[in-house]
Amino acid sequence: KLTLLTTNAQGVMRGFHADRIRWRMLTCVAGEIRHVLGNPKTQQSIRHHLTPEGPSLLWRPGIASAYYVLSEQASALYHVSDVYRPGEQHTYRWTYFGLDIWEPMKHTVIISKRDREAA
Repeated sequence: KLTLLTTNAQGVMRGFHADRIRWRMLTCVAGEIRHVLGNPKTQQSIRHHLTPEGPSLLWRPGIASAYYVLSEQASALYHVSDVYRPGEQHTYRWTYFGLDIWEPMKHTVIISKRDREAA
């Protein structure tokens, strides 16, 4: 129902964001992204390396998502199953699933205010 294009500079960290009602799909269309999906209930996570060559990722409601931009700049398309509703989303600190999932981090981490203030 909704498609968003986001472009971020090297070192930008987004998330973790979990949504209670929306399915989401992410496709990297330029650059390189380290992407992590995590289950807050089980504390399990999985890491992916995304480039324009693939893969695209699809995840269900309740799964937390975060990414870190590896290249000088990266662009990604988000496809979501419904409109954004702030009350239906929860933000977790980017270290919620541990630091090792992000290693190696070769650039300074740039975090938005929303993500910095996450629980």
